[in-house]
Amino acid sequence: MEKGLYRCDCEARALSTLDVYGSDEYSTKGKICESAVHAGVLSAEPVPGQSSPKEGEQPKLETKGGAVTFEVVDSPPVFKTKLRNGIRSQFSPTKGDTAIKFVAP
Repeated sequence: MEKGLYRCDCEARALSTLDVYGSDEYSTKGKICESAVHAGVLSAEPVPGQSSPKEGEQPKLETKGGAVTFEVVDSPPVFKTKLRNGIRSQFSPTKGDTAIKFVAP
């Protein structure tokens, strides 16, 4: 992706695969909408009726969706893990060419 500002529409749905790498700056190999939930740009709630997740598992979440704006920036040296908004992001020791950073609406 080229550097600059982008807008993405995220549909309302259950987030079953939480491919999120980093915190504050996110790897482009992850999913943009899931990363937006981690960043707090989109809200998500646990799927009703699910049993409590086992230790180390993430709860199944669903989001109402919405538009997010992000900037493509230089990649940090590594993408750190962090638990935020019900999602534990993944650590990635691999520096990418670029990363994304969410812009407040």
